[in-house]
Amino acid sequence: MSMEHICYVSGDGLPDVRVEREFYSLGRSGFQLSFLGRVSRTNNIFEAAGVKVNLVNYDIGLNRYVNLRIEPYYTWAKRRIGRALRRIRPDIVVAVNIVAGAIVHELGYPMVLDDHEVYSKKALYTPATGIDKLIRARKLKLFLKYERMVAEHHPVIVVSEYGQAYYRGLGARAYLVKNWPVAAEVRDLKFRRLPCRPLRVAVITRDISPRRVSYNRDIRLAWKLLQVYVRHGLVHAVVIGDRGVKSSRSIESLGYIPHNDIYGVLQNCHAGLLALAPTPHHAFCGSNRAYMYMHVGCIPIVTASLESVLIDLGDYEFAVDTWQFAKSLADILKKLLDLDCNELNSVRESILNLARRRLVWDLQSNVLVDAVKAV
Repeated sequence: MSMEHICYVSGDGLPDVRVEREFYSLGRSGFQLSFLGRVSRTNNIFEAAGVKVNLVNYDIGLNRYVNLRIEPYYTWAKRRIGRALRRIRPDIVVAVNIVAGAIVHELGYPMVLDDHEVYSKKALYTPATGIDKLIRARKLKLFLKYERMVAEHHPVIVVSEYGQAYYRGLGARAYLVKNWPVAAEVRDLKFRRLPCRPLRVAVITRDISPRRVSYNRDIRLAWKLLQVYVRHGLVHAVVIGDRGVKSSRSIESLGYIPHNDIYGVLQNCHAGLLALAPTPHHAFCGSNRAYMYMHVGCIPIVTASLESVLIDLGDYEFAVDTWQFAKSLADILKKLLDLDCNELNSVRESILNLARRRLVWDLQSNVLVDAVKAV
């Protein structure tokens, strides 16, 4: 089926780097594009390529009550989305994540599901007590139902090999599109050889200072261990995103930085911390941060449970063991500190070269187009 007008429906809104990269690919392939959801800003990824998108800044009404299919909220959200889509008149809808996917399916539109993290697995592995256990059980039941329903009728785009295998197990036509940067995002970023003391470690996160953080992005233990090296002057930490972290002599807290500007900060760092507290759900997730680190020669210190990232890295010596997390992270930091300056910069440059050669969004644009054409 030939589709000309594609509308994205998202409760996450914009900015969303992954969705903006998809606009880049689909727009360059000749599709007319619209976006339905909250829009605060974009990252100049598709615009820089001359791709035009009709951005409809509209609250589609997805919230925790809709996620639990509680009435009348679910019906209200469905009506809002239905009315908006009738005005936009797309040939095909790309629904971002599973609740939007269930609603669009029920509205009867030709659809692709863009599933960023397999929500049934997220519900399954989320720790819960008390009333949260009941909420988790309801989410798990609903999301499993939605995923089976969508898999039977629509193509699905996923971010990891495990997500692809999961949906294929449900009978779906599942397409793997990873969170690699568009070539134009990184093309002008040159490798910088850096002096090597102290070791400069970047941390892109909003999850250090809040009392409650998302369990699958919990970096607090790794941050606590890193601070041992910070206090001894061996590591200079550069924190991007968490406004609650205070700057000091050995901690540079930069708060929010626009996506494209983060690369310039990372160019001055030797390593990037992505040692999240391990969870089985990581196997179904992708990671923007890991690839941002790699594309500037910033050595990613990554939890081994982020298996999709490790598949791209191959035989990799800086993965944090999930069973001996604290010891493994300490060993990796010691290994990096023990490298002489030439060795450290050589490792950094080899990672950058690997990323530029193999881990670029443009190499998988055809997969995204194939998913849309499979409707």
